[in-house]
Amino acid sequence: MTSTSLSTPRLLTDYPDGEGAVRSTRIYGAWAAAYLFATTKWGSYAGFAPIFLADLLVAAAFWQLLTYRKALTSDQQRRLTTAQVALLLALPLWATIRIVASEAYGFNTFRDYAPYLYAAVSLLAAVGVARSTYVQRQRTAQLIWVALLFHLMWTVLIVVAPEFPNSMPIIGNGVRIFSPREDIDSAYLGVTATIALHRWCTNRSRINLGVALVAIATVLQISSRAGLISTFLCLTIAAYFILKCNRGSIRIAMAATLGPVAFILSFQWLLQLPAIARLVATVSPSLVPGAQDGYASAQGTTEARARAWGAVLRYCNETWDCSVFGAGFGSNFMAESGAARLLLGPLAAESGVRSPHNYFIGSYARLGLIGLLIIMALIIVSLFIIIASRRSLITEEMAVLVGATVIAIIPTALFGVTLESPFGSIPFFWAVGALFGYSRLVESHKTSQKEAPQESKVQ
Repeated sequence: MTSTSLSTPRLLTDYPDGEGAVRSTRIYGAWAAAYLFATTKWGSYAGFAPIFLADLLVAAAFWQLLTYRKALTSDQQRRLTTAQVALLLALPLWATIRIVASEAYGFNTFRDYAPYLYAAVSLLAAVGVARSTYVQRQRTAQLIWVALLFHLMWTVLIVVAPEFPNSMPIIGNGVRIFSPREDIDSAYLGVTATIALHRWCTNRSRINLGVALVAIATVLQISSRAGLISTFLCLTIAAYFILKCNRGSIRIAMAATLGPVAFILSFQWLLQLPAIARLVATVSPSLVPGAQDGYASAQGTTEARARAWGAVLRYCNETWDCSVFGAGFGSNFMAESGAARLLLGPLAAESGVRSPHNYFIGSYARLGLIGLLIIMALIIVSLFIIIASRRSLITEEMAVLVGATVIAIIPTALFGVTLESPFGSIPFFWAVGALFGYSRLVESHKTSQKEAPQESKVQ
């Protein structure tokens, strides 16, 4: 059996500490991302409307960037390309143009606008990673690892004692401390499992393996289909680096062979788990015992969302200006299109729902085809970076973290409002920006490798 470690000499080049590197111990925006990784829904309500703690952390990160900008010498900077900067700023700039063009301004106008403004966090992370040292990236990864462990602890507590949040104080808008949100909590548990397995590959600590197993077991007890899909996608990343660091391992080969067999044999038992039962009931309720009682709503919810999405699309496509530029901020397209009634039935009027529970359709309605293309470009480029630079990225914990975060949040955005809330949008766009920064690191490494032989020949 042969095994390689992920802690082998890193593949990404760095500035020497103190020479041109960012003068901070962690990547810009790391504290805001870590805070929301740790607290998710309930943490986003800490503060006093319209300013919340997460907003203050983001503002502090921007202030830090502006304050330390002159500490970098021009010949030592790893600069983002003009195309990268333009793409990272395109979404908040287009959203700003649309809000300026709004006919009226109210609370809902700015509430609809805020999630797109959070996309500017991507520039913070991109600049920070591109100019960072290995030590800074490791400190950032350690900070978020602690945040993820805290999140794991309280989500396990909620699974074991679902009524526990009712005994906690209200943090804001009627939301209590430790109040869960199943989709994003499951997604972040998937990220936790991925990082724990990466650490296990690095140091072979059984504690990290145990953390991964606890995180996966917790996801299976949470009734979130999108969260389960997110966790599965995260574990595909884990499977890749596990195979890379265990080449020729007989145990890994046996696991790959027997894994599908074990899944088939245990399928009936797996259907007893809430997450899997709800996902299967969406496709085929007859396979789930008692689906007519407990899980029939899964298929009903899916059908209601599909009808609501269709209503929004028809509403936007009625006029060319709405389809190209969007309805803008403040307009209640959910009510005007009839999507709110299709989604929630008689509860629509009281709920005040302003999203079709699909970030991409909602963004198309708000920002039109222009905004949707910008969002798709950000995601496609991020996924391309993950795939194209995978061999370099798996050597660093933070790179695995941001890659897993992007992949984990996308399914929840397809079926929920995670990217229309700070607990999803800030970590997501921070991770997107970090991937852009890593692309510059990888490119810098390749350039230095090409120049090294030439310099040796000259000498």
